[in-house]
Amino acid sequence: MEPTPVVYLFVPIEFSYGREIIRGVREYTQKNRIWQLAVSEASVKNVRALKKEKPDGVIGLFATPELEDAVKAMKIPSVSVSSMCKGNKVPGVIPQNASISRLAAQHFLERGFRHFAYAGYHQHFFSRDRQHAFTAAVKEVGYDCHNLPDGQDTKSIRSLPKPCAVMACSDGRAKQLISACVRVGARVPQDVAVVGVDNDEAMCELAEVPLSSVDPNGRRIGFEAAAMLEKLMSASKVEQRLVQIPPTGLVPRASSEVLAVSDEEVANAIRYMQVHACDPMRVEDMMGELKVSRRTLEKRFRTIVGRTLHDEIRRLQFERARKLLSDTDLNIPQVATRCGFRDPKRFTTLFREEFGSPPVAFRRHARTGNGT
Repeated sequence: MEPTPVVYLFVPIEFSYGREIIRGVREYTQKNRIWQLAVSEASVKNVRALKKEKPDGVIGLFATPELEDAVKAMKIPSVSVSSMCKGNKVPGVIPQNASISRLAAQHFLERGFRHFAYAGYHQHFFSRDRQHAFTAAVKEVGYDCHNLPDGQDTKSIRSLPKPCAVMACSDGRAKQLISACVRVGARVPQDVAVVGVDNDEAMCELAEVPLSSVDPNGRRIGFEAAAMLEKLMSASKVEQRLVQIPPTGLVPRASSEVLAVSDEEVANAIRYMQVHACDPMRVEDMMGELKVSRRTLEKRFRTIVGRTLHDEIRRLQFERARKLLSDTDLNIPQVATRCGFRDPKRFTTLFREEFGSPPVAFRRHARTGNGT
């Protein structure tokens, strides 16, 4: 009988991301081969101690080049679950930072914001990566993004145009920002709306204003990291040295739940479409609920939101479709129906035109975590 493999997990259990990594690894071992797991703090000292312990494999959040070098020097099969450093020196399964930032940007754009900012830890690559993607997402629709320097939140908040939507690189950074808003008297979310990353429920709920946050899908990252490590431990070839896992979604809480639209009828139209876009519905269906003509609403909506009413309905339907394709096993006709499309073939055609690939290919791409 083969001995049980010993695997060290260098992940921070005080943060939800680390705990979800551990859950994902355990889920993999329960479905496949049982491992003996040991959890430890990620430090150069602890990594170098592996020379004596001689485990079969390592999964870790290697946050510095020094840590990565120490891991490589041990010559033990290893997988990183961190995007803290640019260009992983060891094989890795990491969050898909571009998708995380696009979720945050889309969340704010749906609520009518026109002023944006990013708060990060700019010495870390993952933060710069998320900043770049968030800035690009809002620039695509014609808006600029302010950069909030580390340690200058009070000054920065006072100078921001209001209302402003701020993406923070993590829940910890977002919590700092909300605290600074409270100190200077900026209302959250009315003046400054905030979204973090990690969906650390304790941290999000304990913020002065409950924090909206993107869930990076740590459990799946842990599961896929274990699968990659299994291959490395058996000396099998790893097809990709770096796999990026898309986020689970954005969990809205009070810190961003506001419509930054002063035009009452445009705001009412946005609310109606957010509820009914997948019923299905047409523009005509909501006009009876509004106190304005369609022509006037179309003009005001395009001026404020930058899209037609029809385009906004279709965007909401496709966002719902993307989530169902990523997170469920519903077949394509079922997805089409739940997103307001009566004809699955037309849904497939329009989806391909919008995203460059049919729904089946999109699902496969989302589940493998390939690309950016």
